[in-house]
Amino acid sequence: TKVESAHIQRPIMAVVTGIMGPATLLLLSLGLVARVDSFDAAGVHSSAGRGRKRTSMLRRRQHDLGTVGRIALNLFPPKAPKIPSSSQERDGLAISGVKEALNRPRDPTFPLVEVDFPPLDALNKLGDGSLRSSIQVEDANVAFAHKLVKGIFTPFGGLGLGPSVSLVLSSSAGQSLAKKAESKVKAAKIYSVRGGLPDEVKGSKDSVCVFLTPSSQLDYKEARQLAETGTKVLLLNGSFKDARSVPGNATTGYFLKPLTYNSSVAGYLIRAYPSRWTVLDAVSKRELGSFTDEEILVPMTNTPDLRASAGLVAKAFDERAIQERSR
Repeated sequence: TKVESAHIQRPIMAVVTGIMGPATLLLLSLGLVARVDSFDAAGVHSSAGRGRKRTSMLRRRQHDLGTVGRIALNLFPPKAPKIPSSSQERDGLAISGVKEALNRPRDPTFPLVEVDFPPLDALNKLGDGSLRSSIQVEDANVAFAHKLVKGIFTPFGGLGLGPSVSLVLSSSAGQSLAKKAESKVKAAKIYSVRGGLPDEVKGSKDSVCVFLTPSSQLDYKEARQLAETGTKVLLLNGSFKDARSVPGNATTGYFLKPLTYNSSVAGYLIRAYPSRWTVLDAVSKRELGSFTDEEILVPMTNTPDLRASAGLVAKAFDERAIQERSR
């Protein structure tokens, strides 16, 4: 009966809401309504109308989901980014941001996501140039890839309900990196840009391809072309990018950049999707300013312009120095 059905549905919805969160549940429920309405309006229940209306249906679907996403963000605004106190906390924040970006990229037709942070606390993204630091950076990136793949592939307590994940090595990757990836990232299939990707990966909406430290234009070209087919693509700590490497409709899932002033780290620029790009003071931890994608990204790219962020950090540093001298 209807009464019995309602009694059953309430606890189920409570459990689902507790697991997924109200914002995600709202997205799913409203998205489902949008899909049903779009299908009905497009006449896809009729085989004759399916072919004629498919293009307009997809466009309407994208518009509906964009509207739903904006409503959800207004009702449930994302938490402000924070400076991670440890590499473990940073990894957790990065994985959370990446999953959000993969599920709701800025451009639904181009699910290309970036994550960018120094894998070692004491060194920059590429190390200090020594062989030892290069190996440490390589090990740290592989270790994070292992955590990331597990987080994507097994989102519900290890039940394996997530999408299939492939780990793609750079065309310039050496044998040592390939061996480390094969031994440590067990939950993913390992491919190489140099060897080519199988057709089963291309255009698959149920798979994620993680490009591990891409560094050549061939790597970025392969990633772009794969994302254009609808496959979810993640660029993990890429380097040697130019203006064409990652286009402006890509999504930054997580970004952490130490900002130096007077030869010391004075602040950080952090982005944990879907929150804004935020500048935080390294000493007080307070927010110095924030930016939207449109405000901070270099035009036609997915690279942030650091000048405004560096200026905020320098101003806060100087003001603190003046206050200390006046005491």
